[in-house]
Amino acid sequence: MARVPSSSTGPTRQPTRQRRFGRKNRKPKREGPSAFAQIRETYKIARRHDHLVLVWPAVAILVTIGIGVGVGFGIGSLLIPTIVAAILSLPVALRVFLGRARPAIYTEAKDRPGIAIHEVRQMRGDWKITEAVQFNRNQEFVHRVIGKPGVILIAEGRSRNVRDLLSSEARRTRRIAPDSPVHEILVGDREDEGQIPLVKLRRHMMRLPRTLRPADVKALDVKLKAVVNTSMPIPKGPIPTRMPRKLR
Repeated sequence: MARVPSSSTGPTRQPTRQRRFGRKNRKPKREGPSAFAQIRETYKIARRHDHLVLVWPAVAILVTIGIGVGVGFGIGSLLIPTIVAAILSLPVALRVFLGRARPAIYTEAKDRPGIAIHEVRQMRGDWKITEAVQFNRNQEFVHRVIGKPGVILIAEGRSRNVRDLLSSEARRTRRIAPDSPVHEILVGDREDEGQIPLVKLRRHMMRLPRTLRPADVKALDVKLKAVVNTSMPIPKGPIPTRMPRKLR
């Protein structure tokens, strides 16, 4: 005999939700080239400057596996140490490859405008970047980077005028924030003249003394961005001397 459900005051059962098949909230496809395509393009650039760009990664793989085999002989078991060493040899070889290819990439890209600030964007840490706070018609720029070392002004250009741009922005920054340290960096290959090569830019910035706290970095960035240059740009080119007559 079938049981009839009673109208008791017990807890009512909530209707179960039907599980939908298929994926939800699919992640958007990553734009740009894949990692393999980037490595292949890096190899093409590095090959033009370094013919041994693949030799040292291969040596790194052999050395890493050799260390694993040596550890295996020491503990009396070759299987696990060799497998672990073979797995670890791939990231080690990739690191060696990128280290060999990095100078070639800098050689190819050192004359491109904006390459210095692109290098800063690859650094770890909280860096407040403002591009092209000073520039001229020769595509020479001064960029402002604010971090724990203070205000870092990075100039890139080949003519002597870029030093004037850098000095002008340094004076302006010291006038606005007199209590903050200001570091001037001119990117170039002439180290005897005080220039910093692009390949050494990251290391130079990381070695600067840390004097500001994270809250001070944010406040300084807001303060400098609030100061707007209200001067009107002067039009380039010759000034016309002959004016057309008015039509009567």
